[in-house]
Amino acid sequence: MHSHISMFEEQMRNTILEAVSSWPGNLAIVAGHFMVLYRESQRRLVPIVRSSILNDPKATPLEQQYAMEIGDLPERSFELAVEVAKRRPEGTTSILVLVDDHQFKRIQRDRPNENELATFRRNFFLSPSSFPDSFTHILENGKVTKDILELSLFGARREPTVLFSETVLQRHFTRKTRHWLEGQPGFFLIDNPLMPKRLFYQVATYPPSCFLDESNEPTCSATAIQLMIEVARRGARNCLSFVPHFCFRQVQVAAAAAIGSLHILRNVWVVGGAPTNEDGVAAINEAFCIEGEVN
Repeated sequence: MHSHISMFEEQMRNTILEAVSSWPGNLAIVAGHFMVLYRESQRRLVPIVRSSILNDPKATPLEQQYAMEIGDLPERSFELAVEVAKRRPEGTTSILVLVDDHQFKRIQRDRPNENELATFRRNFFLSPSSFPDSFTHILENGKVTKDILELSLFGARREPTVLFSETVLQRHFTRKTRHWLEGQPGFFLIDNPLMPKRLFYQVATYPPSCFLDESNEPTCSATAIQLMIEVARRGARNCLSFVPHFCFRQVQVAAAAAIGSLHILRNVWVVGGAPTNEDGVAAINEAFCIEGEVN
């Protein structure tokens, strides 16, 4: 069953808590999603989380700009994820914190070269201080430990971290998943020698959505489907994903593919809302819900 719901935020919170709390099977919650920017003065990657940036005297104008554009969705979605987890049976829920660690390369043209960035990225993902303080406070206030956080394995040494890298997910998609998807229902490859190779997904209820763009790079839909494949591989049968408004449709298509074509998840809700207001407050008032059964 597919549905698209929009309502006042308090109603949305109650609707999520009521619906998701009763789902049978393990639940993976993608929440707290944030991006990073490169800070030249400290030669490191900085998490763009509004509460941290606005209180950081070393924050740059660019960091402040993006912190306001993204708004408080990272903190508010993480807080709601913790609330959901507390209502579910113990041991059935995990929270995944996804980090956009690639968009800054498009934004900051004067950033270091790829070899240096690999070091900065590794330092970021393996440093405990990279986990936002506001998230730690939310866990403490909810009397929940960091054991609720799903671990990712980073780098060639596969070292554990509580942060999931979009770059790593995209690499997995490019090297393996894209070839598997070419043979799955709803997916089709445009392989014209006169045009760039592109991978699309289309079913009757949706317009075509690109998973591999004209530059042969994974799109937001590709990152989302790779993450859903990963949580399903780890035993989750349900996924609740909080996303920024500009990613909503792409993640919605990935959710439709995960259930309708790949049959890897039972229930998926993609939750977002309107762009942030002038005060940097993000709305959580829209959801795309797919509820079905795995084969």
